[in-house]
Amino acid sequence: MASSSSTEPTLEPDALDQDKKLDGPRLFTQLNMDELSGILEYLNIVDRMLLRRVSMGQQAVYEQRPISCKKLYFRCTYSMAQLMLDDTVNVYYFDKKDGCEVLHATKVIKDRTRILLNGYNFATMALDDVKMILKNPKLKLEKITIQIHLSLVEKENEKCQKPIDSLKRFLESLEYKIHAKELTLEGTSLNDVNLILPYFQPTVLKTIMIDNHYHHTASKEVELEAIKNLSTLQQWREAVNCGFQLNLVNDEAFKNCFSHFISVTAYNLALYSFNLDSMLEIMDQLTACELFKVTFFQKVEPTHFSPNFEMVWRNWDGFHASFPLFSEKTGTSYEVHLEYDERKRETHVKCIKKP
Repeated sequence: MASSSSTEPTLEPDALDQDKKLDGPRLFTQLNMDELSGILEYLNIVDRMLLRRVSMGQQAVYEQRPISCKKLYFRCTYSMAQLMLDDTVNVYYFDKKDGCEVLHATKVIKDRTRILLNGYNFATMALDDVKMILKNPKLKLEKITIQIHLSLVEKENEKCQKPIDSLKRFLESLEYKIHAKELTLEGTSLNDVNLILPYFQPTVLKTIMIDNHYHHTASKEVELEAIKNLSTLQQWREAVNCGFQLNLVNDEAFKNCFSHFISVTAYNLALYSFNLDSMLEIMDQLTACELFKVTFFQKVEPTHFSPNFEMVWRNWDGFHASFPLFSEKTGTSYEVHLEYDERKRETHVKCIKKP
């Protein structure tokens, strides 16, 4: 009986397709799009982002297989940036003399990878990753947070503003609106907020949190005009839960601006210098909304309640106080609750409109 080997076809070296010869391992940059796409299918988020770094010239394949997540958190300072996905994947970008150092980390402490990219700006690199994720019309985010940590040094703040300007240009290029249920913008100017909000789906976006109490402009009139413009945006008017942190509310112009926001069911306001009279004025304006229920005034000191010391301290036990408040202007009754947070050394105030 003839051996099985005698019937097997054999290939002579000269008969091999020269284009298909394997001369050893190939680099990722030598793989075609089909091969890269096949590899991406089996990789987790961290590995896919790492692979993208070593094949920067083949971005099209990454757009074909976009990264999906439910929560996106982006933070930028003048010297570093951070991108967090779904509370599990952390990517840090550090400003280095010759470029950018990228640290990929997960909840597993030992699961970390550092890469030094010469010639790359840390903020640009971080925002490129954010764009890569948002450049997905099928992406459905539960929450997106953009946090800019400003500095007292103006030149350092310019580094923080660049990624915001880049983000605005990117949003302008999209042919669709981002699907996100909750949006938090911290450290951005109100003018930037007005430019960013329209690129989110208004019927989907239900919660909007804005914190610009560290952001100062040369003109308060400019801020007031920005607030008025914000109140006209469909995204803001259709949201059901809005948060606003300001430090300029004691000005008459800012007190009056709250009459523009009548479409929400709750407000989360952080006011850094006000008294009970100011609070009552703002509450009276917000009661124009029939659905309005409660507002929070956070991060204030008890001394800010001047000239209402007697009413506050008469009910104060060191950590809590509750007392009624009545508006003669609107005939509305409120219940005020104060609670001191010993750890943060700040007093939180909750003002509830009575039925």
